[in-house]
Amino acid sequence: MTAHPPASVASALAVDADLDARLRTLLGAAVPRIAAHAAALRPRLILLMGSGARGEAAGAKTEGHWLPLSDLDVALFTERPAPPGWRAALRDALARDLRGVLHATGLRANPLDVGLFPLLAFYRAALTLELFEGVSAGPVLWGDPACLEPRRGERPGPFEAQRLFTNRVHETLLPESGRSWLRLAAPTAPRWSGAPHAAAGSADAAGPADIAEWREANRWAKLAIDSGKAWLAAQGHYESSLRARPARIHEVAAAERAGDPAWLGHLARWTAWRLAPAWPPPGVDLASLAASGREVLGLVARQAGVEAEGLPVEPRAWRRLLAKEEGPSRERLRGWKRLLWGDPGAAMVSFALRWASHAWPVSLATLCLSLAWVEAVGATSGLRGLDGEEGRLLRRAIAREVPECRALAAGQWDGSWEGAFAAWTTRARAAQE
Repeated sequence: MTAHPPASVASALAVDADLDARLRTLLGAAVPRIAAHAAALRPRLILLMGSGARGEAAGAKTEGHWLPLSDLDVALFTERPAPPGWRAALRDALARDLRGVLHATGLRANPLDVGLFPLLAFYRAALTLELFEGVSAGPVLWGDPACLEPRRGERPGPFEAQRLFTNRVHETLLPESGRSWLRLAAPTAPRWSGAPHAAAGSADAAGPADIAEWREANRWAKLAIDSGKAWLAAQGHYESSLRARPARIHEVAAAERAGDPAWLGHLARWTAWRLAPAWPPPGVDLASLAASGREVLGLVARQAGVEAEGLPVEPRAWRRLLAKEEGPSRERLRGWKRLLWGDPGAAMVSFALRWASHAWPVSLATLCLSLAWVEAVGATSGLRGLDGEEGRLLRRAIAREVPECRALAAGQWDGSWEGAFAAWTTRARAAQE
């Protein structure tokens, strides 16, 4: 087994040379520690994925320090599965061991995110877009890339485009920490959206003192940018580079003899910001985000055999969409069992019986959340599909299917819908983790 030092695997990790040097130092210190900590699991490979693998990691320089806005996504492939709590123990060990390195490099947060992939499970699991990019061209940090050979040449299914978009909607609207942006009755953008840009070198150019706002802006950037990635993937096209993606979208649209998507300008503005973050960020155009989401979900629905002009608003359409998700049925059923442990009432039991053979809990929850948000934004932006009927059909279907939404009004979105979605999606994600 041959180890590969991080400095030899890519021309750069980050767009900014100063940030790149600091991230390279951190990664160089982390890789041998990850391999050592995983020795009992028989590690085979450590792979870099995500924006760092493309040399497009970014950060914000504030008060003389760097706040990484991109994770350094590291995939650890092992021969043996890990016992419960192992990843948390690794995270704590790295935080302890790398504290001095972080201080020396001037990084305000640790961007390392280590994903564990026992090889047997990896060979059986769905090939996500992230894994597809890693298997195809991810830089090797340590170990033997031959263990990836069984999956080379595979391509993700259309469901992965849906997964990417719906996950980004959930992460943006209901972040694990910070302000919720789940607004259905009156969808809104962050307060900094559309603020005039400060001149270079001015007192305001460095951005807010609160790093939470930088991270919030980055979540909106990922929603805009990855909507375009999902749009390409839904049609069987892939472009991992942020820089190259707007041109690739233009190329695919031209090949289909269609004009550029109306949301492409919004994506291009956020792409430029993401490659060189400055404060304030571009304005958040909710209508563009809803339009791109509508196209992604519509493309995936048509490939699943759903005949619908607008959004797939009926449960039978959701079943077709969600049936395309790969993965061990045993794990899917475990997720439903965990959900039932938290609420063993008759309504939840009936819900689980109807859906356990068709969908993973979190995938159903994030799909319905995304459909509701896209429809609600579209309705307030003049983009609604069937003059309001689409929204009514969607609300009735969700209220009929989801126990948390049974008592909600089908006539309009309001705050009760927002609270029900927040509770349901949070429980569904926890049941699947």
